[in-house]
Amino acid sequence: MARTHGELRDLIESILQDSSNAKWSAPTIDLHIESALSEIARYVPYQAIWLLPIEGRSGSATATTASALVDTNKSQFVSGDVGKHIYNYSDKTWAEVTAYVSTSQLTLSKDIMASSEGYEIYNKNCWNNRQINIEDLKDWLRITHAEYPISHYPHYLRNVKLLDGNRIVEIDMTRTTDDTNITTADKNVHLYTEDRHRLNPMTDLAGAVNLGAGYAVGSTSMVLDALQSSGTIYEGDLFTVDTVRGIYRVKADATITSNAATVTFYPGLLDAVVDDDVVNFVGSTLTPELEEILANLVAGRCALSYARTYIDNINLGG
Repeated sequence: MARTHGELRDLIESILQDSSNAKWSAPTIDLHIESALSEIARYVPYQAIWLLPIEGRSGSATATTASALVDTNKSQFVSGDVGKHIYNYSDKTWAEVTAYVSTSQLTLSKDIMASSEGYEIYNKNCWNNRQINIEDLKDWLRITHAEYPISHYPHYLRNVKLLDGNRIVEIDMTRTTDDTNITTADKNVHLYTEDRHRLNPMTDLAGAVNLGAGYAVGSTSMVLDALQSSGTIYEGDLFTVDTVRGIYRVKADATITSNAATVTFYPGLLDAVVDDDVVNFVGSTLTPELEEILANLVAGRCALSYARTYIDNINLGG
């Protein structure tokens, strides 16, 4: 079983023979731990697989409404469409979705749609249905490849291209993705990355969804309860939800107060969640071998940082 953050810190203190923190405080050791996690990842990275949504819905406007897209035929819009891009392929114009009105109407940043004109919906800042916005997927060192469609054998492994300042990843394939409004469409991609390692300092890694009505597909924020009494959920922490596919990355620090916190995360929920669904934070991405390397690396750095205090005590001899 992987060592917890506290257990690894205790191991480092034991190597330093400073279990009372007389010379090295716990915050000082923690700073060295964070630095060592990044250094180790340059040689043995954490292999992550992200389950991310493809976007490629299409349709035709059924009404002419200023700065809006209306489609009562398909009624395929969701609240998670805010921020996505609309391409009017009838007159080759673009707009961003600024608000969700209903399943049949979206508010747009520009007045580009008229009745009977065709449109396609793409992910945020994307310009085709083979692209995914990954600007909130941080900490990766390298993106190796993608799998689309998923859950097939042999696997459909694809090369990828990074575009737009590494904000967009494009899957290298000649086929077009399915219209994601179709029930049987292949709607998700596995994106394989090499990431920095994580070591979560929380003393209790479990929590629960806290909202009676639950959260819909595409949600990027949730209130959690049943957490430890206080502390911080840090940007970059990873978690899973028992009833939901995929792994999620916390986008910003969240303070735990009275066993509860509001977390923002990436990607948006791939499945809906309900009240009391169990949430589990990833405690460590280190293997047992890497734990030993990290402990000795941190102890060595601590010793080096303290050695200069005694530089004038060295007997020069002669």
